[in-house]
Amino acid sequence: DAPQKLAEFAEQGGSILALGSSSLTAAAAMSLPVENITPADRASFMVPGALLAQDYDTTAPAAWGMPASWPTWFNNDAAFRLVGEGTSVSQYPAEGNPLVSGYALGAEALNGATNIASFDVGEGDVTIAGGHITFRTWPRASWTVVTNAIYNGAGTELTAEEMAGLFTKAGR
Repeated sequence: DAPQKLAEFAEQGGSILALGSSSLTAAAAMSLPVENITPADRASFMVPGALLAQDYDTTAPAAWGMPASWPTWFNNDAAFRLVGEGTSVSQYPAEGNPLVSGYALGAEALNGATNIASFDVGEGDVTIAGGHITFRTWPRASWTVVTNAIYNGAGTELTAEEMAGLFTKAGR
């Protein structure tokens, strides 16, 4: 079962990054303490592809090197509320209309919601982003989150000799 294998991978020290709709799969597979708060009623909430403002916690490892504020692409995606232990890496503004560019009806419903969150899962870690932070040219800044989520994940400390041994094993 694929969701269980994802959970096992993280629990055994792996790093998982789930973007867009895959964030919901990861949240369900690993019982992450989040709930999707994106309104389902399209008569009062419709953001069919717009740039929305978000604020980063630049002290969170996944956001190291990010500006304090950077817009994100949102296409009726997931937006989260943390309901347990985890780190809210980026949030939509707490008040006002978060629309930066495009069309958004009722986007204020996302005020204070989390877009990107990180969690410790067993020996590993999981970072989810409800929005598509790698959509089109937006990775110029937000690609930082992708590389941080992978690079800053769980790992094993090695001595220089152990590292040299790995290269020898690999034929280098």
